[in-house]
Amino acid sequence: MIKKSCESSTASYHGIDLIKFLCAFLVVSIHVAPFSEGHFQNAQLLNFLYAKVFARIAVPFYFTASGFFLFRGMDPRSIDMERIGKYCWKLLRMYALWSLLLFTGKDMHLWYLKATVVAVIFVGLCFRWCRRDLLIGLLALGLYGLGISGDAYYWYRGPFHGLPLTDFLTGMYVHFFDTTRNGFFMGVPFVLMGALLSRKPLKLRAGLAALGFVCSLAALFLEAHFLESRGICEDYNMYLMLLPTNFFLFVLALNLNLKDRPGYQKLREIGALIYYLHMLVFTVLEFLFRPGVESSAGELFPFAYPLTAVVTFLAAVGIHWLSRREKLGWLQYLYR
Repeated sequence: MIKKSCESSTASYHGIDLIKFLCAFLVVSIHVAPFSEGHFQNAQLLNFLYAKVFARIAVPFYFTASGFFLFRGMDPRSIDMERIGKYCWKLLRMYALWSLLLFTGKDMHLWYLKATVVAVIFVGLCFRWCRRDLLIGLLALGLYGLGISGDAYYWYRGPFHGLPLTDFLTGMYVHFFDTTRNGFFMGVPFVLMGALLSRKPLKLRAGLAALGFVCSLAALFLEAHFLESRGICEDYNMYLMLLPTNFFLFVLALNLNLKDRPGYQKLREIGALIYYLHMLVFTVLEFLFRPGVESSAGELFPFAYPLTAVVTFLAAVGIHWLSRREKLGWLQYLYR
């Protein structure tokens, strides 16, 4: 194995582009059940393992990549808030554009853009006001701990139910924010992880990073099985083992020895289009193929997930190709 650090040539970052591209298809599986009960035995179990456990590594990886690239090369003693502001403006522009393009109710995946804005601003301010990475890390872990109590670990709040102050604060939060799956509780820890990795290269062989990822992923499946067996999960976005799983996956991406080729940039841009487009494609396919009787998203038409994934990929490639034409260059605003 070749040992490479985060400060190596830009070719080392192609691993991030590749994994982000693959993560786009995992996001599709979160919204379109991969296994239809009419065509697969144990479809409910398979959907849980794939869409509610394995696919949940995608968004944390996106957060970490954002933190890594945004804070890479930034002086921790003089945080460039102007650079952070420009990045946030770009994300908000993308959010506004795709909110207009997508049908009402089909833009739920765009929450990630707003969450990233909140997370990078919070992390940037933490770096600016506090010079101790350990304290910032403990704060991020505390936020994540609160976040999982409103998500996969919802049942642990049971002893506090009935207390006037707890019920009041919980009720107010749910009234305004509905979920802890946001930039504050979920985004901050992973954005911070990327920011710290950009400043302090971790020399770890790709093989060891891969082993760490596999072991952490196995523990993630065990954790999810335990929580699901309790039957009191509020949602499936935030698990404890997502932290080490994402850490080793990102370190693995940094240490992949990939040759410097322009195709990786295309993968990154096509992956972004897949992320934005997939719900629109699914809506169109649902309209064309749905049966007379309404059912869950995964059963609206046969093989909904692979069909949605393939059509979305082809649409993304087509848009990307058209955006390279001189008269259609404005299409690049859809992914840049």
